[in-house]
Amino acid sequence: MGEYFGIVLPVAIGASASGLMALTSAWNAGDPYPIGETMITDGLFTIIGAIFGSPMGTVIYFGHPIHKKIGGKAAFSFANGFIYLILCLSGAFPFFIDAIPAVAYGPTIFVFGLMLCEECTKVIPQRHHVIIFFGLFFEWCNYFKSGNMSGEYKAGVDFMGLSSILSSMLWCCILVYVIDRKWLHASLACCVTAIFAAFMIIHQPMVDFRDDKFWKGSVLGGNSPNIKLDDGKLLEKEPRYSVSPLQCTLAYLLLAAVCLVFWALQKNFPKSYPPPIEQGSDEAKEEDDAAAAAKLTHIGSLENWWSKGPQAGGSGAKVVTEA
Repeated sequence: MGEYFGIVLPVAIGASASGLMALTSAWNAGDPYPIGETMITDGLFTIIGAIFGSPMGTVIYFGHPIHKKIGGKAAFSFANGFIYLILCLSGAFPFFIDAIPAVAYGPTIFVFGLMLCEECTKVIPQRHHVIIFFGLFFEWCNYFKSGNMSGEYKAGVDFMGLSSILSSMLWCCILVYVIDRKWLHASLACCVTAIFAAFMIIHQPMVDFRDDKFWKGSVLGGNSPNIKLDDGKLLEKEPRYSVSPLQCTLAYLLLAAVCLVFWALQKNFPKSYPPPIEQGSDEAKEEDDAAAAAKLTHIGSLENWWSKGPQAGGSGAKVVTEA
């Protein structure tokens, strides 16, 4: 699993989180299903499917409130699964995949992902919106690392693109705590990220401790592939190991130390270093209002998708005139 651990782990975390959200959605619709029984059943049937060769895990359907609203019960879900079974056994899906070019469904999937990001803006604080777009950076690197690059550029893009899903989750977690000035939590998150880097789960092509990979790494870059000697012969030049697991681990530990310094300053000099921002507090509301006021457009609902922010002269804006 060394080559895929950086993908399997974040997908498992995301699937568990989405399962809990689906249970919450059902609970809000009046059906408090048992959490433990539901999650264990979900995991067991995913294992059974994997044994039979299925790459897709079973999932707790998020649309339960809609099903309930239109009168759908157990037979509805059974019919849904039965229809999918017929379509899969008939070979219909491969036909559609071959008939529809990748240039058509690829952008569709991308746009759908951006719509999910738009959904996130409805439920997270305004001050954290920057983290959504920051998290996309790693997947962009994962996309571009297959391009025609070399040297230091290739090493940097590979570094950020490998295990992009997990790297995005970890870095976004750190950034959340930094924005809220929770320096001790940020330091702990940096230490957890350092552990993942030390075990080559992130920033490396695969988990591999053979041949001094921990010290040297697997992502090369920075130096030319050869050097010309005085007698005109070409000799391979020793490559520079730019992003070894050891280097990544030390970098994250250094970042953790910096966060600890800010935590100590916050404890000892509260007047100069403000306390953490707690969600629901007056300060959190002020920070969210300030973040919203700094935007030219407000993303969050179809009704006011392109509405102007206060600084751009929208509703509630303060008009400032020069004397």
